[in-house]
Amino acid sequence: MKKVVCRALKNVSLLQMSGSDLIAQFSETRDWHHSAIRCLKWHPHTPKFAVALGDDSIEVRHLQSRSTLRLNPVISQVYGSGLPSSSTPPLLKYKHQRGISCLEWRPLNASELAVGCLKGILIWTVDPSSVAARPSAGCVRTLRAPGHEPVNSLQWDPNVSA
Repeated sequence: MKKVVCRALKNVSLLQMSGSDLIAQFSETRDWHHSAIRCLKWHPHTPKFAVALGDDSIEVRHLQSRSTLRLNPVISQVYGSGLPSSSTPPLLKYKHQRGISCLEWRPLNASELAVGCLKGILIWTVDPSSVAARPSAGCVRTLRAPGHEPVNSLQWDPNVSA
C-alpha cells in the first residue's frame, strides 16, 4: 500500500511540472535546459544528420567530402572541424517549434523529419536537392492532441509505407 501512495504522489508532482521541466526530467540530453545542442539524429539510410540547437532551430547537415567546413559556431565548438558537410545547411525554424526534445528521420525517406517538442509533433518535409537555406512554413505539419504534450520520444511505424 505504501508503494501505491508514493507512486500516486510522484504522479501528482509530475502533473504540476511545466512542459519544459518535464522535457528536462525525461530527456536523454544531460542538463537539457542549458545544453547548446538539445539532440542529434543521424539519418538511417543517407549520409546526413539533424541537430536541434538550444535556440529551437534545427540544422540539417549533408555529409560530403572532407572539405573545409562552415559550421554553426555551437556545432564547431562541440565537434570541431572534423565533420564534412554542405556549406549552406537548411535551417528549420517554426513558431510552434519550442522546447525540442527529440528528432526522428522517417525510414526509407530522405526528406521527412519528425520533431518532438513542447506543443506536440512537427513533421518537416525538406527536399534533399533543395538549395533553400530556410524552408518555408509550408514544409511543416503540426500534430497535436490534448493531454499529449510535451513529446519526449518519437518512433515511426516501420510497417507503414511512404
